[in-house]
Amino acid sequence: MNKIYLAAIALTFSLVACQPATDKKDASKTSETKVDSKKVDAEIVYVNSDSLIKNYEFFKKADKEMATRKSGAMSDLETRGMAIKNEETVLIQRANNMTVGDLEVAKRNLQAKAQNFTQYEESVSKQVGEEERQLAEKMSKNLEDFMKRYAEANGYKMILSYKQGATMWYADPKLDITAVAIKAINEEYNKQSTAPAVK
Repeated sequence: MNKIYLAAIALTFSLVACQPATDKKDASKTSETKVDSKKVDAEIVYVNSDSLIKNYEFFKKADKEMATRKSGAMSDLETRGMAIKNEETVLIQRANNMTVGDLEVAKRNLQAKAQNFTQYEESVSKQVGEEERQLAEKMSKNLEDFMKRYAEANGYKMILSYKQGATMWYADPKLDITAVAIKAINEEYNKQSTAPAVK
């Protein structure tokens, strides 16, 4: 599931910046260790998308909720599947004591239940997939909107997405605003989460 989120974010922030190569480790270290609240004096900055997503409170909460939903769906499917399997076992045990007609009716009923189960399983899988897609879209939109507001508030002309080993060969660690962006987006999210609902 995390791959779906990451793929959605990668699509959202697909800008590329290439500069002379040096050590990539410094850039990723800066983004995860210190939070410097002063504004970076540059027009183009970048954010480590992996760190941002991993530390975004909305993602953490949504990921946990999705895992709970998937676990519940899997548990339900296991229970239903076991019930059909048990019914099949009972039918096999009783087959010798049944008339040919009764056995045929019981087999047809069991096949219908198995077919219904397969359709239900496909429906659940489709529903979970759709929920994941909608969640990825929502998170992608949240991040896009936030980055726009954040860029305007801080005078940035461009905020690039950086991912270790992809989209950017090198970036000056001084242009890394990952830590402050994580802090800012989580503060914004927490304010929205604790705000009373409008009726």
